[in-house]
Parts: sequence; structure tokens; C-alpha cells
Amino acid sequence: GGKADEIIDNGIDSKLFKFDINDRRNIRKEYGIDDNKIVVGSLGRISKEKNSLYLVKKAKDFPNYLFMFIGGFMNKKYEAKIRKAASPNCIFTGEAGDSWTYLSALDAMVVPSKMEGFGLVFVESLTNGLPTFCLMTLYNKLSSIIKNNKEMYAFDSRSFTEKKLQQSNFDRNVNKVGFINTYDIVGLLSKIERVIYHE
Repeated sequence: GGKADEIIDNGIDSKLFKFDINDRRNIRKEYGIDDNKIVVGSLGRISKEKNSLYLVKKAKDFPNYLFMFIGGFMNKKYEAKIRKAASPNCIFTGEAGDSWTYLSALDAMVVPSKMEGFGLVFVESLTNGLPTFCLMTLYNKLSSIIKNNKEMYAFDSRSFTEKKLQQSNFDRNVNKVGFINTYDIVGLLSKIERVIYHE
């Protein structure tokens, strides 16, 4: 096998994931959520691997917040387990083909996984300007560009508290520039081109 000249990361179309006030209004209207209600989101398949049950149980500790789970269930058995554990402040959207529109409706993102491959959810969330929380064990494994973002917060199971959530910036500026464009697909495509054509 030949050696790799360059490692090319995953990418997103950052324009899609930037905060959009109309998406925020539309999604909140669809789910009957007041403007001033704080919504904590989780994006991705609701599964054991994603440690979804942890966040569903945690929602009970935050009765004044809504928890929106954006994604489908791994299977019917797990769905039954999740729904049984869920408190009334949990919303399950099901599969969402346009998941990026939901990000603008949120005020914080929590990634409860103990492990993530590349962790694209962080890039998407931070591009939207969302304060983003993950377990300390996962945080330690993230790339420095994600870890060093001022909207990234690490917690362990004891320190995930209302105080921790309130430290984050819920009042997002709609004109805020998105996440550093290291992961923007346009830049990555030109990087791939340079590698292919050895420019």
C-alpha cells in the first residue's frame, strides 16, 4: 500500500447550517413552542450507541426546558424504552431529512454519546452558533478545532446542571458568523482537487 499524502476531513455545506430566524420561527410554530422557551436539542439516531436514554432521563431534572430529539429510533423495542422513560418536556421529531432547519429552533445542543466517529454533529451545531455540550470523555477525544470553539462545553454526569446550561449563550446573534470554515465542503473540495492534481 502507498502512503497517504494528506488526510482530508469530513465536510458540510456551512450555508445550510447557519442560524436562520425563519427556520426558528417555523419549527417552533409547528411544535407550539413559545419564543422565550429554552429548547435543548439532540441530533442523530436515538440509539444505545448515542446514549440517548441518558439525556431522556436527564430531562426530568430540567422541567422548565424542552428537550427535542431530532432523529429516528434504532428499533421499536428501544423506542418503547425511551418513551416509557420520557417526561412531558421531551419532544421526538422522528426522522428529519432537513435536520439543519431544526438547529435554529434550539438554544443548546447536547451530544450524550460516549463515543463518536468524526463527530459531524459538533460541526453542524457549532456552525449554527449553538452552545454545544458533550461528556468529558468524548470531549477529550475531539479535534482541537472543535474543542477550542468558544461554544463547546464539556461535562461529566454530575456536572450537567442548570447552571452549566445557563453559562452558555442562549441569546444567539442572528448575524453571527458560523463555525470556522475548516469543515466547509467548498474548501474541502478544493483541497481534494489539489491532492488529486498534485498542485
